[in-house]
Amino acid sequence: MILVVDASVLITLARIGRLQLLQEVADEIVIPNAVHDEVVGRGAGRPGHAEVAQASWISQRHVRDHTAVARWKQN
Repeated sequence: MILVVDASVLITLARIGRLQLLQEVADEIVIPNAVHDEVVGRGAGRPGHAEVAQASWISQRHVRDHTAVARWKQN
């Protein structure tokens, strides 16, 4: 199973020292580039920054279907 997560999931799990739970429940963890930038780029020094930056098992992807993202945000 591929799991796509947002910044709040990464930050919350990192805060409680349980980021690896994602790796335990899914075959692949994917975050959009914007989420990586939010947590690692602009989030320097904040919870989740170091953990996500060091997690080689989390892959980044560019969002191609912005319509699907917009639909998801409406729910």
